[in-house]
Amino acid sequence: LKLTPADRVLGVLPLSFDYGQNQLFSTWAAGASYAPLDYLTAKDVVKAIDRLAPTTVAGVPPLWVQVLEAEWPQDTA
Repeated sequence: LKLTPADRVLGVLPLSFDYGQNQLFSTWAAGASYAPLDYLTAKDVVKAIDRLAPTTVAGVPPLWVQVLEAEWPQDTA
């Protein structure tokens, strides 16, 4: 995943999913930080991105559609 110790990973994939585990273990191996998020709606993901400013987030296509359609804070880059 080419992660570095400076990366902040927002973990939205379940750890029962192989890529969710890959993301967690890759983050640890790189010495980066991992913030797990047990979300209910795409709005929760948007709020976490705004609050935590992760450098990477992995998701599945249905989540990306919902995140793109969600209302984002104006100052979120």
